[in-house]
Amino acid sequence: MRLHAVSPRCNFRPTATAPPPPRCQPPPCSSTLALCPRSRRRACPSQNLLQCVGRHGFAPNGLRRYYLNRSQPPLLPQMVAALLAHLDAQREGASAAAAEAGAGTEAAAAALLRMALPLLDTEYDWWMRGGEAGHAVRLAAAPPRPEATLNRYVVIATAPRPESWREDTASVAGLDEAARRQVWAELAACAESGWDFSSRFLAADGAEAAEGGSSEAEPLRTIRTSAVIPVEL
Repeated sequence: MRLHAVSPRCNFRPTATAPPPPRCQPPPCSSTLALCPRSRRRACPSQNLLQCVGRHGFAPNGLRRYYLNRSQPPLLPQMVAALLAHLDAQREGASAAAAEAGAGTEAAAAALLRMALPLLDTEYDWWMRGGEAGHAVRLAAAPPRPEATLNRYVVIATAPRPESWREDTASVAGLDEAARRQVWAELAACAESGWDFSSRFLAADGAEAAEGGSSEAEPLRTIRTSAVIPVEL
């Protein structure tokens, strides 16, 4: 498989709006993450994602069972870092009269680190899995460039995405079964990236679409998300 390193390009076309996730009773937001808006009524997004990592080993692309074959883009470490920065700013801005509140904020930051660091390590290990279905890709040395391990978006899928079943079925109309599965897997991988859909993951201009289809009639048939090394990873 040939891998391509590309920079972000303009979006190709927006995906259909997915229905909202089913309602569930969120766990109470801990004092560690009490800085999140409306924490009394819903759990902090960062806490929810950390709990997902604890349960599944990664942050699923959504909180439904059929999202368990793909991840969210790996932004959870930055989210935790933003929470810590906010807590540090609160502590440093506390006046002498509010020393007790400042100490509480420092304790909250320490508790956040104790909870989050092991889970962030777990998510990192998930993204660094190698192999045909792994997100980590080892590039051989090519002087003057040394050997490197980089990441990609990749999903194992043999059917249309449940949230976009009609669109994915239309995209592969007329293709044989093997070509359909390939396109469906690459569409799901593009959804994992959060760039669904962008021309950055389509084959170069003039490339042929999957056998039995026309790239002009259905450009998404040229999608090859897993063959791209995206700059943001």
